[in-house]
Amino acid sequence: MGSDTARPVIVWFRRDLRLAENPALTAATATGRPVLPVYILDDDGDGRPHGAASLWWLDKSLRALDADLRQRGGRLILRRGNAEAELLRLIEQTGADHVFMNRRFEPDAFANDADIAHALKAEGVECHGFNGSLLARPGSVLSGTGKPYRVFTPFMKALLQDLPERPETPVPATLILPAGPSSEDIDTWALHPSVPDWSQSFDWTPGEVGATEALTAFIESALADYAAGRDIPERLSTSRLSPHLHFGEISPRSVVRAVCAASIQGHVAPAQADKFITEIAWREFSTHLLHQFPFMAERAFRPEYDNMP
Repeated sequence: MGSDTARPVIVWFRRDLRLAENPALTAATATGRPVLPVYILDDDGDGRPHGAASLWWLDKSLRALDADLRQRGGRLILRRGNAEAELLRLIEQTGADHVFMNRRFEPDAFANDADIAHALKAEGVECHGFNGSLLARPGSVLSGTGKPYRVFTPFMKALLQDLPERPETPVPATLILPAGPSSEDIDTWALHPSVPDWSQSFDWTPGEVGATEALTAFIESALADYAAGRDIPERLSTSRLSPHLHFGEISPRSVVRAVCAASIQGHVAPAQADKFITEIAWREFSTHLLHQFPFMAERAFRPEYDNMP
């Protein structure tokens, strides 16, 4: 491949299908090297299999991400198969010697990522992992005795008190894409339902733009009554951000920043903003607990409930 500066670096997208506030992408572009964005659909290595609705969403989100990358001179390389094998094949094809990724923190996924990183290192490829899905990395919010919190309220206070104020990460204006690597055609993946197409009545817009629009609509129309309205099904008083957050089309940091700004600027009462931020903190707490106490996936958190009928 010539000099190291000519070697591309891989950005391995998973559940971080966005360009803004994406620490793996930011670090990769900071190298000044050509950037190879890749998504690998690993049917066996992604943990719980995708449901049909999730596959519908993934189809639209990947198309949106590819369109955003093309506006900046890049494109999304799609591969399907074993993630480790596909990464090694891309590395062999392109000469890439660094892989940047945002970590997944569920126990099985976290262990799988570590195994892949060790396998790549054995091939002379460095893996760089980042936190792109949470306000704080699991293990970074601890009690005064250095242990994980087991109760939500003190966890939330510590999370929000110690939350570092980081400036917004700008979206790369341009991307340098290495020539050559092939991409699979997403149409051949058949992620969209066909017979019948039960998705025609969906009123969701997957993708980073759709996530930003959903956040804006929530702040402008529903956040002011969130504390009470969220419990009344006939009202459109929830954020509708869950799938956007799950697929990483928007970062929780961006969400909290926007909600706090709405409160500070007087658009909504602080109590309403605080209530919603509490729900984001519950998302954090659940992920931290599962990462730090992986047995929770199989048995009760408190042993006295193991034999509960």
